[in-house]
Amino acid sequence: MPESKKPIIIKKIKKGGGGHHGGAWKVAYADFVTAMMAFFLLMWLLNMVSDVKKIAISKYFNEFNLFEQGGKSFLSGEGGTSPISESSKLTKYETNLEEGEDNPPKFEEQPPDMEMEALKAVEIKKEKFKEELTKVIEKKLKDLENQIIIEVVDKGVRIQLVDQERGNSIFERGSISLTDTAKRALMVITDSLNGMSNSLAIEGHTDSLSYSGTKYTNWELSTDRASSARRSMEEFGLSPKRIIQVAGYADTQLLIKNNPNDAKNRRISILVAFTKDQKTNNK
Repeated sequence: MPESKKPIIIKKIKKGGGGHHGGAWKVAYADFVTAMMAFFLLMWLLNMVSDVKKIAISKYFNEFNLFEQGGKSFLSGEGGTSPISESSKLTKYETNLEEGEDNPPKFEEQPPDMEMEALKAVEIKKEKFKEELTKVIEKKLKDLENQIIIEVVDKGVRIQLVDQERGNSIFERGSISLTDTAKRALMVITDSLNGMSNSLAIEGHTDSLSYSGTKYTNWELSTDRASSARRSMEEFGLSPKRIIQVAGYADTQLLIKNNPNDAKNRRISILVAFTKDQKTNNK
């Protein structure tokens, strides 16, 4: 019998694959390096963003509601507000870095919570000044307390010295000359203001009675009366640098609106400005 042929066995060797000679680890390593680069880039970006913008971004994502936003991204500018644009409305930090020295940041404006505290402090100062001046008026100008009006307004505290028909007039009718009564009142008021650094605006007002047959009107009269009051206050020691405005309003801002000819409409108004950045040193 013929000899049977032995079967031929073919071995196929697969190259590559696992083991330490494979390339799968390189993919994992590349992913790790990419993640680390992204992480450090994120840390760098966060370090470059101001604290206020961080707060604004954090607030945005804490309050973000997909349904309220209508599914639109704030980045597209539709249906939402960018936290960066919102942060621009808030406080900005101004960092002053001198060579070789890191100084703490300075505020151009204060952060929202500090802003509210600053505004509250201003309101307290205004009320305190009003109370103190009221006590001075009651003590030194008792006979004129009905002619001196002190009120807190948005920009500060307004002091108004009003005229009356008979008795303690502050101006002769149609004249810019202050009476002795008005000078005495302005001296006491100026003395109280001299212990402060706040800016002042002096305004003149008239009633609706007008001149006949002359080009000199209530506009000129009210302005000249305000200037007369300014000169008198400067004589009593008020620094001219503190006066930021002297204006006349004629009869456009009546105190007694239902009676334009009332003598109380003739008055001098002194606005003491109070701001959150102003340092006030009361006596």
